[in-house]
Amino acid sequence: MKIGYGSSEKTEILDDNGSTEATITQFYDGKQSRPVRHRYRIKRKVTSHLEEEEVFKEFMRERLTDKTILDPAIEFEYSPKGVKEGYYFVIKCYTKLEY
Repeated sequence: MKIGYGSSEKTEILDDNGSTEATITQFYDGKQSRPVRHRYRIKRKVTSHLEEEEVFKEFMRERLTDKTILDPAIEFEYSPKGVKEGYYFVIKCYTKLEY
């Protein structure tokens, strides 16, 4: 299928925790335009606030060393199974551009 105008999004699962990479491509006049966006949602399983804080600090260090990270955000995800078993997910979200 040829796309004339608009965007295409392809999502890949990266690991067993459910981390994902969404590749968003824009099309203009039937041709792919640059940049291509890669939106990452990296899930880390944590069991305590200390682990949560360590993931947060690690993400901040990543941001300081890698200047290509755009739209950084931290999200939390709770599931009934995780609450029952004593864990939850901290999700590091960010975008990178490919030129």
